[in-house]
Amino acid sequence: MDWHFAVGGLVLSLEDVRKREYKTPLGDLFMRPVQLFPVEGGWQSWQTVSSLIKNFRDDWGDKRNKVMKLREVLREGANAVAHFRKVYRTNGNPTELPTASGLHAPDGWHDGRCIHFDAIEAMEFFVDLA
Repeated sequence: MDWHFAVGGLVLSLEDVRKREYKTPLGDLFMRPVQLFPVEGGWQSWQTVSSLIKNFRDDWGDKRNKVMKLREVLREGANAVAHFRKVYRTNGNPTELPTASGLHAPDGWHDGRCIHFDAIEAMEFFVDLA
């Protein structure tokens, strides 16, 4: 499954928008397309996205500015995420980023893809049907 949220009409092709907005020197900010049904050993699934959204809502629900700041910081890479985690401390410890499906990525990245960006973008529109 794949998606794109647009607040206005697309002027560029989807491929061009993704190159401009979702590519970084580290890799892709999105994990899409995702499998609807998890494949053994696969982390790019709807289950991962929905689990991350739920974990963001549960753990950071009242901290919208913090979530949006993380969204910006993810574009800058692992060092910026490490700094973010130290600045936004929880109980004196660096903030932990939400995890899903046993996928632990303290800097937000796994296999050249950002695991948190899609979840952050979809949070506003997500309705859990399960």
